[in-house]
Amino acid sequence: MELLLDFNKNYNKIIEPYINYGENFNSIKNIIKNNLNIDLNLYRYDLVERKTEKGFKMNYHRDNYLIRKFNNKKIFIAYDKCPLPKYSLIYYKNDNFVGGELEFLNGLKLNPKKNLFVFFDSNDIHKVNEQKNGIRKVELYKFYD
Repeated sequence: MELLLDFNKNYNKIIEPYINYGENFNSIKNIIKNNLNIDLNLYRYDLVERKTEKGFKMNYHRDNYLIRKFNNKKIFIAYDKCPLPKYSLIYYKNDNFVGGELEFLNGLKLNPKKNLFVFFDSNDIHKVNEQKNGIRKVELYKFYD
């Protein structure tokens, strides 16, 4: 946890998490352009469509990094042969499940709702709390320079 807290304290975020609702990916891109002046059409992106079930969770992390112990010290290591994203976007496709809240290290916690999206700096440390039941459907976008 010390590594995460130190990184979070010393890292200057590009943006704070932006939370809103959208009907589809194109409407989300327009909302982000109109409200944050970020044109996502200028970035390449990867899309992962994910369905998770009871018991799913993710520990605190930065997107596309692992935490490993090296010489008795924990460090971040980028995924091998994987580009590092600038922005991440999580888009919730449903809300008929319990748990699975998105939580940022600063304490911001979001209860997933259908059509809710969260757009954030990919280096912003976050986790997914344990899913209690149901099927959670999300689209995860990672945007690259």
